[in-house]
Amino acid sequence: MRIPLADARPFSRRLLRARVLRLGLAVALAGLALAALVVTLRLDREQGSAFGSDEGGVLVLDVSTSIGADTHRQIAQVLRDASRSGGRFGLVVYSDTAYEALPPGTPSVELGRFVRFFGDDAPAGRFGQPLTPWVRAFTSGTKISTGLELARDVLRRDRIDGGVVLVSDLEDDQNDVGSLTETLISFRRQDVPLRVVGLSPAPRDRRYFEELLPPGAVALAAKPGQGSAGTTLSGDSGLSVPLIVVALLALLGLAANEFLNGRLAWRPS
Repeated sequence: MRIPLADARPFSRRLLRARVLRLGLAVALAGLALAALVVTLRLDREQGSAFGSDEGGVLVLDVSTSIGADTHRQIAQVLRDASRSGGRFGLVVYSDTAYEALPPGTPSVELGRFVRFFGDDAPAGRFGQPLTPWVRAFTSGTKISTGLELARDVLRRDRIDGGVVLVSDLEDDQNDVGSLTETLISFRRQDVPLRVVGLSPAPRDRRYFEELLPPGAVALAAKPGQGSAGTTLSGDSGLSVPLIVVALLALLGLAANEFLNGRLAWRPS
């Protein structure tokens, strides 16, 4: 039922303003919805790749003598998880020197071939270390910088725009700390994605990497008996800041719509 009003004309400007505001807010909300979709798709793609890139990257694996029996099993679980990811990996193993075991772009299933060297039934070499094909090439030292530098070199060589995942207990030779610090800083300067999967690292070693790498770059591998719950070779599973920002803007837009374009309420004078 409509009630004719003699003074309805003054409301026409408010009606026009309300329509313009509603149209503007509708366009803004549609844009935010599209932005949320783009951010979500990008997040899914990054979580589906260990390196935030469809081209893959390089897994850098610590096989030094500081790796004990429990961390051997952690390595086996990390390799199992990575082999099932459906991605593409290169593999670099290191101790005091580094060796390219698989070139970048290798299907992840090939990593499963290395699990047998680190599982419970793995044959033991010197110092109780896994008897791997490359063990004779290494001494008992640990230089993390050599593994990271070789990984970066093979990415450049093959012109792959990928990243690096370091799997290590993060214990380094004191003589290598300076080189490692320079290497970590250079990764950030050159915008080469670097993530770390810690194998039960000492708190001080973990803090060292957390201080030099972006927030969220250091994760922990699952301990023996925990399955793969603690292992993460996918993109950051934390909250997405861009997605949160888009959601907050959408809520503000809806609130503005309710505040500015609410129905006209009649109150008795």
